[in-house]
Amino acid sequence: MTDREMLELAALAAGIKGRYFWNIDDAGIEMASGIVWNPLTDDGAALRLAVMLGLLVGIRGDEVWAQKYMGNHAGWLTIKEPSSLCRFSTTRRAIVRAAAAIGAAQRAQAQKEQSNAGSVD
Repeated sequence: MTDREMLELAALAAGIKGRYFWNIDDAGIEMASGIVWNPLTDDGAALRLAVMLGLLVGIRGDEVWAQKYMGNHAGWLTIKEPSSLCRFSTTRRAIVRAAAAIGAAQRAQAQKEQSNAGSVD
């Protein structure tokens, strides 16, 4: 998954409205306010994302993980990111990957519901 795809799905999970924006100096989701949201590069945005989604985040040894209990049928969503030289970057990436997985699940559920609504006679 590309960074763009991750950011778009993470924004969906967090209810952040905007469109992907890229230029030589910046990239992320540009919100109506003109602010570019990118939790892959912004510690504060990553922390707020983790809090909004109720993620558990941990760092142990050479691994960072982010997880969320998704319900009785789905169980735990766990994303593990191997630690790099920059633990801050690794932690942000684990949070965004978990948020993107939540966004992908939300998108799949919405598509399923839409499909089911269309097939009812």
